Amino acid sequence: MPTPVYLPVDLRTAIEEIADQEGLPLTAVVTRFVAECLGKQPPAYCFPKESVHDQKELPLERAS
Repeated sequence: MPTPVYLPVDLRTAIEEIADQEGLPLTAVVTRFVAECLGKQPPAYCFPKESVHDQKELPLERAS
């Protein structure tokens, strides 16, 4: 169910910057922040996906 939220310009600008940095929709960032403030686990779609650059190298003995 859509829940319109109106934010002051400075808050929206800050959230837009975070959303751009993380490659997420604005609504996902807002949902994550609300969930965290309520002490709840945010849905998985509210977090940035791990990129190739974020992946850890597999130890040579485990590589095929």
